[in-house]
Parts: sequence; C-alpha cells; structure tokens
Amino acid sequence: MRISALILLIIAAAGFSFAQDSGGNQEKKPYNGAAIMLLLEEQPEENTDAACADGIDNDTDGYTDCNDFDCNGTTICNLGPENTEAYCSDGLDNDQDSYIDCHDFDCDGTSVCMENTEAACSDGIDNDVDGLTDCNDSDCEATSICGPKPENTNEACSDGLDNDQDGHTDCADWDCDATDICPKPENTNKACSDGLDNDQDSYIDCHDFDCDG
Repeated sequence: MRISALILLIIAAAGFSFAQDSGGNQEKKPYNGAAIMLLLEEQPEENTDAACADGIDNDTDGYTDCNDFDCNGTTICNLGPENTEAYCSDGLDNDQDSYIDCHDFDCDGTSVCMENTEAACSDGIDNDVDGLTDCNDSDCEATSICGPKPENTNEACSDGLDNDQDGHTDCADWDCDATDICPKPENTNKACSDGLDNDQDSYIDCHDFDCDG
C-alpha cells in the first residue's frame, strides 16, 4: 500500500512560570509545550489491469496506465512485442519502448500501419506515419485511386493535378489541347470567326494578330 504522509507540526516554544507556594518557596511550572500531528492518508495504486487501462494517473506520479512502471507485470501492460494489428491500433505503448502504435517501428508491415490500399489512400490519415498522406504518399501510386489517369477532360485539365503523372499539369499537358478550357491556336478561318478567344490571349477572331494573313 502506498502511503502519502502529510505532517503538520505545531511547535510552540516551551516556557515556564514561577509562583510562590504557601511556604514562600518559588515553584516552577510549565505553561506551554509542543504538539505534533501526523496525518496519514491512503493513496490509490496503479498496478491492476483496471487501473492501468483507465486513462487516469491514479497514483499521481506523473505516469498514466502502461507508461507507469507500477503497471509492469499486469496482463494489459505485459503484452510483449507491439507487432500485431490489435496492438498497433489500441493507443497503448504495449512493449513500453515509448512508441505507440504506428509510431513504433515494430508495427512496420502490419496492415493498419501501411498506406498502399484504396481505403488507406483515401482516408485522410497518414497511416504509415511518414509525413505523407493518401495520394501524396508514393506508396499509394499503385492503387487505382492514386495511379495515373487520363488528363484529357475539362475536369482533369482544370483540377490542378498531374492526373496522368507525366510531369505536366492541366493545360500545360498536351493531352488537354483538345479540351474546351485550354488555349488553342487562333489562326484558321474557323478559329478566327467563331467569336471565341481560342488561344486565350485576350484577342478574339480578327482582333487577334494570329488571324492576320
């Protein structure tokens, strides 16, 4: 049992008074003394499965649950390696190496700490804790949602993404030339008479120098 002692000392300086007895003799009598009060209070322990899994620093020593050495030996905190899907997703430092779940290298290779599936590459979470999330993680390139896609539609050519991963984005990608939103040459009879600024240079039809000649 852990005991917290609160000691309250009330100490007064001892003194004496002098008085004469009936015979005229002086008599010395104490008039004060010292008082000591010791208060003991029991404090909860953190060494059971229940106390080591409640998220509370029960013994107020600054350590909670399995991070408290008093929990060593409990079933919940003596689970061995942290290398299973269950242990790598329970929010506990099971092997007590100061790393929790996917931040623990022992979890590398477990499905919950990998980012290479459609589900993991679209959940908005940095599952493998490498600082890259979803399609920004190269591990997601092989998935259908993050792999190369055609960049030849109005939507794909205006989303700010290099959809086909050829190093060219939107209208800078030649595949977008055939779309309505990307500039096209304005130097043909059709292009110079359609009322459109085909090459998006702010000049339309015959007002565009490209239509000269």
